Amino acid sequence: MLSRVKIIQKQQFVSLFDLPCRRCLSNKVSENQINKRITLRNEDTSQKTPLVCLFGWGNGKKEHIQKYSEIYENKGHTTMIVTTTLLNSLFRISTAGARESKDVQKVLGKECSINKHREIIFHSFSNGGCAISHLTTRSILKTNLMGNIKGHVFDSCPIIPNLESSYAVERAFSQLVEIPALKPTIKVISKLMVKAVVHSNKDVKDFMKEMTECTIKTPQLFLFSKSDKLAPYQDILDFIEKRKSLGIDTTFMLWDKSNHCAHLRENTEKYKEEIDSFVDKCTTQL
Repeated sequence: MLSRVKIIQKQQFVSLFDLPCRRCLSNKVSENQINKRITLRNEDTSQKTPLVCLFGWGNGKKEHIQKYSEIYENKGHTTMIVTTTLLNSLFRISTAGARESKDVQKVLGKECSINKHREIIFHSFSNGGCAISHLTTRSILKTNLMGNIKGHVFDSCPIIPNLESSYAVERAFSQLVEIPALKPTIKVISKLMVKAVVHSNKDVKDFMKEMTECTIKTPQLFLFSKSDKLAPYQDILDFIEKRKSLGIDTTFMLWDKSNHCAHLRENTEKYKEEIDSFVDKCTTQL
């Protein structure tokens, strides 16, 4: 029976949880897979171009995140695609998630070894990306790399772990399955999983608190939607206001209609325009 289940909006679903080689792609963008989770694209051996680190949503595939990295690559920038799993970014933040962030830190260090002032932009998707990017920020907080971080883009996040967002996640889960008979079962399972994260996972609460109170003066751009059922827009607006109160340079684009981590697909030109404007504001190197 399960084989007949048609999963819809797969990208929306995976965004909830989530061997070294070098080759040249057909579009002439070089690709270097550092390890299972980290891929460098469009490398610049002189390290003069900005480096954009894209932290994917939980269980997000490199091929999906690459659609976003191409925006930056078209500007001549080097990109680093970082993937994670729902398990590591939600339930094992302090262990596996922390190890992933350490790996990112090491690569960032190597990519700034020649040009110590190389500019870095972070781009996080959903809470999976938020978690790993925050852990990375925390791990480099007292290193020379911290001064290299010039901006941070938040796509469909942060998702505040509260009662409203837990209900939204439960509803989203139940809508993924088209067979009515399975919906009650999916709802029960999703409720247990979400409540375990929202109400019992101290690591999730701690990282959200740290993100809110972080006083690092890095400009931030938020891209989100009123129709996103997984990331309540009012929560994100509240988060933005808290960041502004700390003197952080924040800008945002709030769409009326587009799905979770699907704003590029549904608002392509405006999405690219917002990214271009933000990156140009944050970086000075050509």
